[in-house]
Amino acid sequence: MKNIDLEICTGTTCYLLGAADLIDVLENLPEPLRERINLRGVACEDLCKSGSRPPFVKINGIVIGEMTSERLLATLENTLGGTTC
Repeated sequence: MKNIDLEICTGTTCYLLGAADLIDVLENLPEPLRERINLRGVACEDLCKSGSRPPFVKINGIVIGEMTSERLLATLENTLGGTTC
C-alpha cells in the first residue's frame, strides 16, 4: 500500500481561498485513508508568483494550484488507487 505525502499551503491567501476547506475534507476521510496520507501544513512559499492561482497543494512533491475539495478527492482517489468516500 503506498502512502501520499500531501502539503497544503496555509499562507493567508491560500487559506482564505480554500485551503481551510481542503483541510476539512481530509479530516472527514475514513480513518484507513487518513492513515495513508502524510499531511503537512506549509507556510507561504510564494507559489502565487508562479502564474497559477491558490490554494496550492503538493502531492508527492508535485505542485498543484487552484485546488478544490472535489479535485483533491479525485486526485487522492487516483493516487491511492481506490475510493476516498
